[in-house]
Amino acid sequence: MKLRYNYILSLAFTSFLVASIQAQVAKKDTLLNRMVVVDQDYNPDIMDASKVNVLPIVEEFTVSKKEIEYANGLFPITSFGANVPMQAFVPQMQQTNTKRGYARLGYGNYGNLDVKLNYLFNLSKNDRLGVAASVDGMNGKLKLPANGEKWKSRFYRITAGAEYIHQFSRLDLNIAGHWGMNRFNYIPLTLSKEQTFNSGDIHLGLLSTDETLPIHFKAETNLLLYGGDGVNENIVRTKADVAGVINEEQKIGLALQMDNFFYNKDFFDNYTSLQLKPYYTWSNEVWRLRAGVNVDFSFAFGKALQVSPDVNVQYVFNDSYMLYAATTGGRELNDFRKIEQYCPYAVFNGKRYADTYEQLNAVLGLKMSPMSGLHFHLFGGYQNLKDDLDQLPEMEKETLNFGQILLEQSNTKNVYAGASAMYEYKDLVKFTAAGTYRHWTANDDALIFKPSLELNFGMDVCPINALTLGIAYRYIQRESTRILTTNTRMSAINNLTAQATYKFYKGVSFFVKLDNVLNRKYQYYYGYPTEGFNFLAGISLSF
Repeated sequence: MKLRYNYILSLAFTSFLVASIQAQVAKKDTLLNRMVVVDQDYNPDIMDASKVNVLPIVEEFTVSKKEIEYANGLFPITSFGANVPMQAFVPQMQQTNTKRGYARLGYGNYGNLDVKLNYLFNLSKNDRLGVAASVDGMNGKLKLPANGEKWKSRFYRITAGAEYIHQFSRLDLNIAGHWGMNRFNYIPLTLSKEQTFNSGDIHLGLLSTDETLPIHFKAETNLLLYGGDGVNENIVRTKADVAGVINEEQKIGLALQMDNFFYNKDFFDNYTSLQLKPYYTWSNEVWRLRAGVNVDFSFAFGKALQVSPDVNVQYVFNDSYMLYAATTGGRELNDFRKIEQYCPYAVFNGKRYADTYEQLNAVLGLKMSPMSGLHFHLFGGYQNLKDDLDQLPEMEKETLNFGQILLEQSNTKNVYAGASAMYEYKDLVKFTAAGTYRHWTANDDALIFKPSLELNFGMDVCPINALTLGIAYRYIQRESTRILTTNTRMSAINNLTAQATYKFYKGVSFFVKLDNVLNRKYQYYYGYPTEGFNFLAGISLSF
């Protein structure tokens, strides 16, 4: 009886030990599969006014093969709109805990103003609503490049918007609305004194999220409203991308975008643009292939049919090196929003500009990551643009006085080569360097603002947890051209900036930015000067 009792006791103890071990293992698995919350820096994208000819989009490769589940955490949403010529302050906000709200107020010389307000509401587990508003601008005296006279320049951009997302079991619903207003004045020699552009849009989109389904899709419809210079442009934009899965490595799909343009003036004809992109993709651990074609139709305006390639091949070796080749192209719509972004001071002159078409952009490149935090990129290619935009000033030939800016279009070509490097060590140091050289083939008028050499350097240092210091340098040399029988080259963009952010308290930071430290004179728009040495200082709150 005692032996049986000891046997039962031993069996119970063994069962308890096994259960304890299993509990420990389960707890360890839970830790291994934990959810990682990533804090996103508040970094609004302020586009420069100069024309940027971008490289074809190439998919970034990742070395790690382990999937990480990222939480849909809260983060400040960026302000809407990017048609701001001034250099706004863009600090790197390091947050230990993600906040729902973000506010920023900055002011500087030349009347520089930078106001941002964002808040993200978690309405429920599957519902989120983000709202944002911003005011950016300047009001100060600048020296005109033509005669050195003082010009009281004003340029303000006001934006507001809201975005709602609901997550169903197999798809996401996205509803958004934005409004913006640009108000500015022209230099004294132009016929127009000041201008106001109003814009707005309403967005409705659906995105499938169930990866187990054989068909994946995303679709959206947008109503874009724009008014300026006495002309209103309304666009109904429909976009969709549907892909069918053949197997784990292959899929076939069709992407499309249809734009219906409506104008309130008789000399601007309503028309429709339809862009189709059928494609096929194949990938494994080493090779990635995307083979497609851009087929672009136009009804009642421009060229009826345009075709360009859409091919991308990537080869990954040693897990940290990728060799790629890509040929792409496609239509770039020159609607009123695009024209304002390219040059807000340009005059429509009673006509709608033809859409720019990238007939070919072929690039060969190599990406390397020999060690953690260190990345290199080498590339070179050829680009062919039809009806490319360029700024052509209307001048008096005898005095070379600046008048109004007209936009002209011509065919341009360029051969380019470049390299970039980036090194990042934890959250202490980050260094970036990039350079691109281009050789253009175009008529003289089209070369006025074309970049021939572009260099960018930047470094951020965090000596202590509360302090972040940054310095950046940008240099863009323009192509040499001939204007009125005289060889000339526009002044290069030569901008050195420095900035600092100090965390005063939880969620409270002070910042200061110094821009154009070298006090150089250059132009983003023909005849319109930029600010000399200027600064912006203020406070930011996360709540």
